[in-house]
Amino acid sequence: MRSLVLLILLMLSTSSMLAQLQQYRLKHRLILIFTEDTSQTIYQKQWNNLQADSVGLADRDIQIYTLLPQDSHPALPKSSLKVIQQKYNRDQQPFLCVLIGKDGSVKSRKTSVYDRQDIFNLIDSMPMRQAEIRRKKGKHH
Repeated sequence: MRSLVLLILLMLSTSSMLAQLQQYRLKHRLILIFTEDTSQTIYQKQWNNLQADSVGLADRDIQIYTLLPQDSHPALPKSSLKVIQQKYNRDQQPFLCVLIGKDGSVKSRKTSVYDRQDIFNLIDSMPMRQAEIRRKKGKHH
């Protein structure tokens, strides 16, 4: 439920909501997968590629949302779905993968299958992730 609330806050474009969002530290990185149909081959390849490493996803605090024209998984309110689609898939690409960092900014967009390792490498190069890695190493020593 917390992720849903964070996603909704993240997507709202009013200045007051953005100000609130900046004060609230996000707990997850988001991957938004826009697709016309989950039976599309490209979507299936993307989904399977990401799901092949659930440990890597969890370690990087990644939440995945599939966004269809009229629905989403996990489910989001219809009004939020429209806001998200307008903000992140304005051109209505039939397939689009968007990586959003914990700071709420778009880190990457791709209209072809985004290899899981490329996503992990990008995230692992981010300053916030580097700090997470250092904190985790410190706990293990």
